[in-house]
Amino acid sequence: EHGTDTITSTRQSSLVSGMTCLLSLLTIGDFDEVINLCNKILLTLKGGKLDNGDKKSRNACLFLLPACCYAYTNIMCRKWETMKLGNTMGRHTASAFAVKDLFSPILDSITELVNLDDWANIDAIAQCCVLLCDGRRLLRLANNVLPHAIKTLMRNSGAAISSDERSVISRVTSLFVDACEIPTVRVINLKRRPDRLLDFMADAAKEQLLVIKGPAKLRSKSQVKKNANAIVSPSSIDVNEACSGYDAFDGQCGADELDDQLLERLAGDGALSDFIRAKWRPGDLRAFDREARNGNELVATSITERACAL
Repeated sequence: EHGTDTITSTRQSSLVSGMTCLLSLLTIGDFDEVINLCNKILLTLKGGKLDNGDKKSRNACLFLLPACCYAYTNIMCRKWETMKLGNTMGRHTASAFAVKDLFSPILDSITELVNLDDWANIDAIAQCCVLLCDGRRLLRLANNVLPHAIKTLMRNSGAAISSDERSVISRVTSLFVDACEIPTVRVINLKRRPDRLLDFMADAAKEQLLVIKGPAKLRSKSQVKKNANAIVSPSSIDVNEACSGYDAFDGQCGADELDDQLLERLAGDGALSDFIRAKWRPGDLRAFDREARNGNELVATSITERACAL
């Protein structure tokens, strides 16, 4: 077991190394260099996994991941702003399709290799989730990690757990608690408008928000009635489903295609009629819109109106 002075010295050394790495990556300003370093971190982690779970080799480099994540986010934001400046003609949709997220797949691969007892590595991954404004991944991580952390601390309430490990577990738990104070927003965005999503994520990073895609899964009327009188226990709540989301419903299609979009997102059986009326009364909007038509006649709901309502 390390002494307190050794633990503090190790943390300070890691912090200095992380800051040095961050400044170097930001100075170079090349996101390819960031991705190359992240891939090397992934390979080292895989090597530690194969080498009988050698924690030293695994922890030796993963603390650099948040520095890489911060550098990648800043470089990509600057790149996107530069691309927009180079195109002064209307939308930047075509340019946005050329912007690929290369960091998240690496983070997914790293997350799969990390055990629930790798507290220092979980700490690094959680920091990356906050830096990426990725509320979905952070919620899933917290759902898996926090129950295990509480069980570990309660099971090893004596001297069975080292002060170093207890300190790291406490830091990881505090990180999730602090993340709860960050405003979480659901962003509804069309798949064919990635430029809007890039703009929103850049603003979210500046304002320090967590973002989850919306809308979430839908439930038909029959399912709502079935579960109305059910006692909901914590174990019956699917957190992963609750924090998942989709792109916005796109009304630039036919009625059959909109039905297909809906069926893909339904948590069970259901139909468009469970959510949207076939006709509506535009005159009802007069209380809110001076330009709305007069009269009480019913008109057919258009495909765009159905998509917006969903």
